[in-house]
Amino acid sequence: MRKRILPPVILSLSLLAASPASASETPQEARRCDRAIELARQVGWLKKDLPYLRYILHRESRCQPDSIGRNRDTTGRVTSEDLGLAQINDRSWVTYLKGQGIIQQREDLLKPKTNLKAALELLRYSVRHGYDRWHQWRGTSGK
Repeated sequence: MRKRILPPVILSLSLLAASPASASETPQEARRCDRAIELARQVGWLKKDLPYLRYILHRESRCQPDSIGRNRDTTGRVTSEDLGLAQINDRSWVTYLKGQGIIQQREDLLKPKTNLKAALELLRYSVRHGYDRWHQWRGTSGK
């Protein structure tokens, strides 16, 4: 009897490993994530990075381009905001991204194409500085 149960379990686990966010995506989120990943390909993301990028986009924003996460100190005061699909922190990255010519103002990070370009630049920044490729999202990625 175990032999009949084991293959479907292995199959379902392998599908989860290939696309971690898909198990918890609603149909609407899946459509938004599909569009975001297609746009990521258009702005230069490598095919090998797309499954993990999808996981991050789903985990960070549920693939909602206008998502804003507010970070607060212990008194409840907002200290920074994470913007867009990849939830790029304004306090940490706006000045750098302006210098790279990717954005002109922080609100540009709410544009899906711009946000994905910025996220790609942050991945490249991590690599150039000797960090893990997904360093900027280490708090949510589990890497």
